[in-house]
Amino acid sequence: MALVERYEAQQERSDYYNSQICALLAEHIRDRKKRREPFTPRDFMPRKEPQQAKSPEQIKALFRLIGGGKKKTEKKDGK
Repeated sequence: MALVERYEAQQERSDYYNSQICALLAEHIRDRKKRREPFTPRDFMPRKEPQQAKSPEQIKALFRLIGGGKKKTEKKDGK
């Protein structure tokens, strides 16, 4: 779970850096009469829905998806 949380934090930072560029560009062309408040990076951040707690099966599936777990090297017949 720590790796997943670390990955999500990295994605959040990346999204924030990209949204800073969007805010800068939008602020440059903003019509100050129509929109009084300036744009902020948070205006351009992707919206996340609140997440529910994941079941152990979902966590295991996610772990396998990102390449975790042991790989079996021996054959089925034991040789």
